[in-house]
Amino acid sequence: GDFVYREGGEYVYGSYERGTCMSEQRTADLDDLLYRVFKDRAWMRAYHGLMRQELSPEDHAVRLAEGQYELLKRAD
Repeated sequence: GDFVYREGGEYVYGSYERGTCMSEQRTADLDDLLYRVFKDRAWMRAYHGLMRQELSPEDHAVRLAEGQYELLKRAD
């Protein structure tokens, strides 16, 4: 899962799978933290929206990027 926590003067946004850290990003800037979280959540939502659609890998990549962009634009 994805977690946000504070350590010292920084926010830490980490992704863990079965107890193993897959990625970790640190920032003191709350706006930067929120952008990273929204970007990842928008990607996942767009990805789930494309499941079970018969798309070529190229079309899937394009639609995924467009979906993520549209969600981020709405959040802005």
